[in-house]
Amino acid sequence: MATQRFAVFASSFVLVCASINCLFAQTTNDHVEQLPYSTAYIASDQVPATYHLSLAEAKTRVLENSVVMELATTQIAAKRYTTQAAEKDYLPKLLNSFSYFHFDSDLGAVVRTPGIFNPATAITVPVINQDAPQYTALAVQPITPLWKVRQAVNISAADVGTAKAQKREARRELTKGIEQLYFGILATQQIKGGLEQAVAGAKQAADASNAPDAQISLIQAQQALLSANGQLIDLSAQMNQLVALPPHTTLELEQPPTPTKPFSNVDAAISAAVASDPKVEEARYEAEKAESAVRLYEADYMPQVLAYGMYTSQSTTPVIQHDFTGVGVSASYTLEWGKKNDTYRAGVSTLCLARQALRKQIQDTSLSATKAYNAAEQAEQALAYAQKLAVLNQQVPLPKNDMTALKAELQARLESGIAAIKAELDYQNGIVELRSITGQEQ
Repeated sequence: MATQRFAVFASSFVLVCASINCLFAQTTNDHVEQLPYSTAYIASDQVPATYHLSLAEAKTRVLENSVVMELATTQIAAKRYTTQAAEKDYLPKLLNSFSYFHFDSDLGAVVRTPGIFNPATAITVPVINQDAPQYTALAVQPITPLWKVRQAVNISAADVGTAKAQKREARRELTKGIEQLYFGILATQQIKGGLEQAVAGAKQAADASNAPDAQISLIQAQQALLSANGQLIDLSAQMNQLVALPPHTTLELEQPPTPTKPFSNVDAAISAAVASDPKVEEARYEAEKAESAVRLYEADYMPQVLAYGMYTSQSTTPVIQHDFTGVGVSASYTLEWGKKNDTYRAGVSTLCLARQALRKQIQDTSLSATKAYNAAEQAEQALAYAQKLAVLNQQVPLPKNDMTALKAELQARLESGIAAIKAELDYQNGIVELRSITGQEQ
């Protein structure tokens, strides 16, 4: 009778754990399938076969080894160089030119004296010497174009801000994904531990009895354990890739403390999400960029005023001194057929679109924060119910003479226990999502 009861227990345990394991696998894959991979690890004999990995270290390693973060940093550097290049247009332009010509003779005219007191004489007066070198240094300082320069610098600075916001978004997604993957591995390890116990119990029952039910229970337990092992290997391999460890490294994970909600009400969560969302920040920079572009188009209506300063050294024309300097100013204005008006109107339309996009992003972020807060709150309540149900099921006494009732009670205990594990995983992932969207990453 004891052997039969144990066989029933093992069989029920295997079936329930197998179904929950599939559910865990689907949940975990949903969280991590979009994670970008890090750079490949460098093989080294110093890397141990077993590695103790905490959640904090996992976050640090994935950020240090992620190709996405490296690309984001490079993009920021490129945008900064563009801004520095735009700022150089504030300074005057220095032009240096040198020319040299050699003619077949002096270029000029023949002048005759009147011959009143002396005989008339023909004198050759060259206008340009046969050897004609000339050097000019010219400094051009823009005056009214500085307004355009300022707007170009503002546009480049907005691009830098956008690149920084994109880097923050990438960092947020990486840390959120690695946390959810970490919790998923822990949950899968818990299921694997339960299945190993089920295999051991089923094997003991099969050794004690040759009944077909005992052999079936053993095979089912082994199949479920094989499935859990495969799932754990896949998740561990992805974690090793992300944290730059050899693919076959066995990970020893720590069980972090149960997280708590960072906010007591949904309004606080919405405010924090809008204030910290990189997408909202990126939309703001795009609106600022469009506004600077409109001001840039407005500057086209202004005349172009330039100031000059020059120095010339020449031996080309004898009638002009060899060295001289000068200053000057010029103003010009181009009249065209309404192109400036159309360009300005297009810029205003783009600005309106950017502002509407900012409003929509704020609304989307608020809605996402609301959903994340409600999901975390519901997951917290579901976890409390699941844990209470598991405790109550353990307190129900097992029937001794009714095999059908015994099987039902054992299955209820297993289902409630594994449901509590699933509820805890959902709660952990819900808190991770809420912290991520509100900028409360730990």
